[in-house]
Amino acid sequence: MMGPAPTILLKSFFTLLLVVWIIQESLLAQVPDSTGKQLILRVDFEGVKSIDEDFLAGNIQTRQNYWLINKSVKPGLWLYRTFGFIFPETRFSSLNYVGNYFRNNFGEAPIYFSDINLADDRSYLEQYYRYLGFFRIRVDTATVRSPDGVKVTFRINEGPQGKLETIRYDLPQKDEAQIARVVYNNQIVKEGEPWSVFKIRDERARILSSLQEKGYAFTQSDSITVVADTTGFPDISLTLVVRPSSKSVVAGQSMTIYTNSIDSGERLRDTLSVNGIRIRTTSSRELKPDIITRHIDLESGELFSPGRRVNTLRNLNELGVFNSVNVSIDSLAYDRVNDQYEVYTAYTMQMAPKHEIRPQIRLDDKSDGSFGSDLIYTNKNIFNAAENLRISVGGSVQIPASLTGNKTEYSEWSVNGGIDLNFPYFMGTSNRSQISARWQQASKTALQRATNKREPYDLTIITTGLRVQWRHAEYTRSYIDILEVNWVKAGKSYFTTLTDDRRLREPYVNSVFRWTTQWLNTNIIERNYGGSQEISLEESGLIPRLLSTTVDKSDVQTSEDGQTGRIFGVNYYQYLKLQTDLRWYIPVTTTDNYAFKLVLGYITPYGISKDTPEINRFFGGGITSLRGWLPTELGPGSLPRSAADSTSRGYFDIKLEGSVEYRKKWNSDWGYALFVDYGNLWNREGKPGSFTFKNLYREIAVNYGVGIRYFLPIGPARLDFAWKAWNPSAPAGQRWLPSTYRLNDPGGFFDQMSFYIGIGHSF
Repeated sequence: MMGPAPTILLKSFFTLLLVVWIIQESLLAQVPDSTGKQLILRVDFEGVKSIDEDFLAGNIQTRQNYWLINKSVKPGLWLYRTFGFIFPETRFSSLNYVGNYFRNNFGEAPIYFSDINLADDRSYLEQYYRYLGFFRIRVDTATVRSPDGVKVTFRINEGPQGKLETIRYDLPQKDEAQIARVVYNNQIVKEGEPWSVFKIRDERARILSSLQEKGYAFTQSDSITVVADTTGFPDISLTLVVRPSSKSVVAGQSMTIYTNSIDSGERLRDTLSVNGIRIRTTSSRELKPDIITRHIDLESGELFSPGRRVNTLRNLNELGVFNSVNVSIDSLAYDRVNDQYEVYTAYTMQMAPKHEIRPQIRLDDKSDGSFGSDLIYTNKNIFNAAENLRISVGGSVQIPASLTGNKTEYSEWSVNGGIDLNFPYFMGTSNRSQISARWQQASKTALQRATNKREPYDLTIITTGLRVQWRHAEYTRSYIDILEVNWVKAGKSYFTTLTDDRRLREPYVNSVFRWTTQWLNTNIIERNYGGSQEISLEESGLIPRLLSTTVDKSDVQTSEDGQTGRIFGVNYYQYLKLQTDLRWYIPVTTTDNYAFKLVLGYITPYGISKDTPEINRFFGGGITSLRGWLPTELGPGSLPRSAADSTSRGYFDIKLEGSVEYRKKWNSDWGYALFVDYGNLWNREGKPGSFTFKNLYREIAVNYGVGIRYFLPIGPARLDFAWKAWNPSAPAGQRWLPSTYRLNDPGGFFDQMSFYIGIGHSF
């Protein structure tokens, strides 16, 4: 919710924009373009049936400026002209620089008509259609010129589209059965489908890659010929002639390890042979050779393939003891007797410094949106087998959320330290294991829902654990926390100001087993393609329960209120927790993409426990959640604020949350986003605000908003404005909030606005 100072500033800003718009439209519209060129007013397509018009419009040179609402409202062009009006060309270079900066970074320069571009676009469209099997395509253009500019229409007569009647693969007699298994497995093109040069190209690339991975490593793209018979158009007969190279085997391997730069002229002084690999080194540091050779996926006498070379390169890099790794073909010989190539591989590595101290920046895009940094000491080879010891100290702060007056609505911070010991091998070269111990001291805030005030409290968390990591595939990994022990202690202010809950007056322990599977296939900075999926299943309390029934039988088995277990004088919880985090990024053009997020969570007690620990529950609202609500302000269900008791601090057992975001780049530096967030939290059955499918659709909170992005190397700096659209906790008749907005009234449009400053995409 906004205070008076930000409200006045925002109203003044929007009023200024309105005045500038009126002046520009009344004055600049009467001034002809000084360049003498004609602006492209509008671009339309006629006759398009098989291809998306927006795709065609985004891939031609004859296009209009970015538009909204029936191709008539062009915000980028309007901003360009507005800043040109505010900052006209003068003889002062500094003022010209300011004007050019605002025009080029916030506006969009006019796009002018060109006959040459129009002719090129006709050729492009005809070629693109032919690639999709429209061999009789015809593209005509019509232009309507006026003093204001040019309107262009592309008139397209698609004609029939060719389809693949038959597909045949012409294979060599030698190794025909093995090559056939490669060729016919996972075909991309199929009979009866429309002709597509793009799919045929992908099919050719699939066959080429598959053959190379099966040992035909030196097969080239010209080894696969595409022949199309169009005499019976629209029926097309396709033949792919496959002629792979001879097979390749690894004949010998050698390895050179340098302490300093490869070009430093160091003398190679040690030579040994391990697993058939000759190793030479200048390093005086001990590094067990079998650790290196164990991570090599190429073995003498076996087939050579690019994929195994890449796996070797990745495995050696992930050891963490080398600054650089190169895997190359040292020499190649042809064995005429066996009709195969003999490949001699060479590995060249440069050792990384054993000791390293470096800073690190942390961004949280899944929880509270905090921003932090750490100072990290690393010993990369502590026991001479590429074990990695990592000691870190650091802190983080809550990135400011909605402002009230001239101060933030809430502020949170934490300091932390940790020790991690990583082992590079666990039942396979793709797996890792880790022993860790971490400490966190945090100053947080909790919402007193009855009074709608935030109260600070301290929180101490000490965590130790053993984690194992499996890499199943290139983009998929699993993490197993075999034994994670959390010791949690809330500060005195927590239970004195917020609750009289006796369980929070004493520390408690969680003994956790957790399985997490993660699929990640996107650029973690840009997030403009692919996506990510994470599923986590967590159990807590089994080990303390077993100990309490076998070892500590004399101790009290439950807490004073009977809600939790108790072992060696310390409370513990038994619970099960399931959560998923699904994200998809769909590119529209090189500058536009849609982003989707869906988060589900459920936690329930079992065994001796009757409740779940609050720190392990879910909360909603904030910079990475529903941005129309502050953190812990959302939920449970449609329970009104007046009915929420004073101990309900915004953490609940069931969570459903999602977001849809349209992201647009103006240029390399600036962009914007339009978003809708939805979701809610609920209690379990038997509590106020519990989850029911019957009321689900009425209890989904919704907000909408707009954000500005400035792109940095570590991710976009963003300013998000959000408004509640549907608030299920509001009184009946006031839940659809846009109907109650008034620009100048208290609690109106500006007062209901939340805005957030952050770094990195919201998801």
